[in-house]
Amino acid sequence: MLQKINFILIHGWGFADNFWLPLLKCLRNNKKYKLKFNIFNLGFFGEKKIIKASRKNYINILITHSYGHCWFQRNQFPIDGLISFFYPGNYYFVRRTKKSKLIVNMIKEFRTNPETVLCRFYKLCGNSMYKSYGKINPSLLLSALNELKNIDFKKIERQYKYAKLFIFSKNDKVLDEMHYQEKKKNHLILDCGCHGLPFTNPMISSKIIFEYIDNEIQRKNYTCI
Repeated sequence: MLQKINFILIHGWGFADNFWLPLLKCLRNNKKYKLKFNIFNLGFFGEKKIIKASRKNYINILITHSYGHCWFQRNQFPIDGLISFFYPGNYYFVRRTKKSKLIVNMIKEFRTNPETVLCRFYKLCGNSMYKSYGKINPSLLLSALNELKNIDFKKIERQYKYAKLFIFSKNDKVLDEMHYQEKKKNHLILDCGCHGLPFTNPMISSKIIFEYIDNEIQRKNYTCI
C-alpha cells in the first residue's frame, strides 16, 4: 500500500495559490506516495481560501514560500514536517549592501503604485512571467509588508518537534546574503535558483521535497496525525 502524504502549501507575499501550479505538476508525477494537496490563498489576489489543513491517516507536510512561513507562525496547526523555501528571517528585500531601507521604500511606493512594486518584486524573484488572477487587495499586501518590516524573527525562530528543512539560494536577490552565509543544521543552500524557485524551477524543488521525505520523514518513521 502506498504511504499517504498530504501537502499543505502556503504561498508568499505578492503571489496567489497559482504560484504552486508548476510544482504541483511535478509532484503529481510521483508514483511512490499517494498524495493529497491543500493549497491556501492568503487573499492578496482573488478570494482568500484558508481550509482545514491537516488530514487524519496522512503524513502532513507543510510547504511554505517566504512570507507564507510568517503566516503559519501566527496560525499554526498540527503538521508532521516542514519544508520552507526562503524563510524570511532577517527579511530585508535586499542584498547585504543596501541594508533594510529598501523594504521601507517599497512600503512608501506601494501606497501609490502597487503594480510597479509588484512587477519589480517579481523580477527580483525571477518570476517576471508570473501572472496573478483575481482582484488585487492592496491593503492586505501593504499590511503584510509592514508585518515583515516589524516582525521580530528571533522570537519565532525556535525548535520544532517535527522534521524541517529551510531552503535558500546564493542567487537570491530578495533575502539578505548574511541570512544564509553561516550554514546551519537543516539548511539547504543552493548554488543556483532564485527567490521564486518553486515556480521557476519546479523540477529541482520537487526533487528536494521527495528527498526530504525519503531521508527525514521515512527515517523517523512518523506516526500520522
